[in-house]
Amino acid sequence: MIEFRDKKAKEWGLNLITGLCPPVEEMDPTLPPAARSAARKTVGLKWLNEQYKWTGIFAGIRRDEQAVRAKERFFSPRGETSQWDFRDQPPEFWGQFNTDFPPGTHLRIHPLLSWTEIDIWRYTQRENIPTMSLYFANNGKRYRSLGDQDITFPVDSQASTIPEIIEELTTTTVSERAGRAMDHEQEDSFERLRRGSQSAPSGPLVEAIFATNSPLGAVRPIAAGNPITTLTTPNAAQAKRIRKNHGAPGYVWTREGWLYLAVILDLHSRRVIGWAVSNRMKRDLAIRALNMAIAFRAPPKGCIHHTDRGSQYCSHDYHKVLRKHGFSVSMSGKGNCYDNAAVETFFKTIKAELIWRRSWETRWQAEMAIFEYVNGFYNPRRRHSGLGWKNSVAFERKVA
Repeated sequence: MIEFRDKKAKEWGLNLITGLCPPVEEMDPTLPPAARSAARKTVGLKWLNEQYKWTGIFAGIRRDEQAVRAKERFFSPRGETSQWDFRDQPPEFWGQFNTDFPPGTHLRIHPLLSWTEIDIWRYTQRENIPTMSLYFANNGKRYRSLGDQDITFPVDSQASTIPEIIEELTTTTVSERAGRAMDHEQEDSFERLRRGSQSAPSGPLVEAIFATNSPLGAVRPIAAGNPITTLTTPNAAQAKRIRKNHGAPGYVWTREGWLYLAVILDLHSRRVIGWAVSNRMKRDLAIRALNMAIAFRAPPKGCIHHTDRGSQYCSHDYHKVLRKHGFSVSMSGKGNCYDNAAVETFFKTIKAELIWRRSWETRWQAEMAIFEYVNGFYNPRRRHSGLGWKNSVAFERKVA
């Protein structure tokens, strides 16, 4: 890879600037091993930036590569120490970009942010851009993402030409970064790396269930990544697992117009247990997803059902169904999307793994693609770090 870079830099007369990365032993010891190795490059780039005093750096990252990058912006400001904080990123709506930053602000500019992996290859084919051999299949393996040798691995593939790679990407359900060891570590390791965190996150995570004046008892803190929420009462002999579902709507663009998607997740296993689509985002869309979840799970009375404050979920008809089946209703705080983070994470995932990779002529085509993704990949195959790297179906089978 370095040989290819140096050769092209010489051919094209580029002013190639390189720098050293610190040894891995000097990196944050609280990071997982692969993220710790990758942190060397982050620190090395920071050193170069301090040396050359660049006001901005162009980077080729894309939102569909990794979940945290979905929070990025085309013009992304960095802190005084080049740290990245998603809370400081400016809104970029309808193609309007903020380029008026205070003096001294360091920017990362991401012109390819909305591109997908298949867009990159189509552009490479169209412009006949030289491509190094590691991206093409050799003995049934090829690299889709390149990085440090000790944390980057090839994936199974028979694609040995650019047209074959493009064809492969139209059908694959394997993530582009499946060969990146860091992406299989703790879910927050990538974000901590980008923030430049040098310390472990403080305090336990607490599931947002409030049981005041309830026989369920008090909330007990749970460890990060633990998929089970347990609550106990003073008189309980042992912990009791509480069923909890989360629901929210999303939307998909087709050439016929928007297709709206509502889902219900089982928080214990991350499984999609109810979903529905429609060309209008009305209460019947949410109710159909809820009815599917009820038919599939037959939840016991007292099951906690959490949603955001969308009008569909506040409607009389929706709450009539909840009361009929004895749900304990929970809703997000006003303007607080973090309360429904489980479903927001699902929509981030389906966007990165399906929606941003494809386009559809009709709503029916999009609906079939969603059906195949949920029932053929997400539930039975996609692994979750919070479930001990098991898929939802396997995890439920294990704890049954």
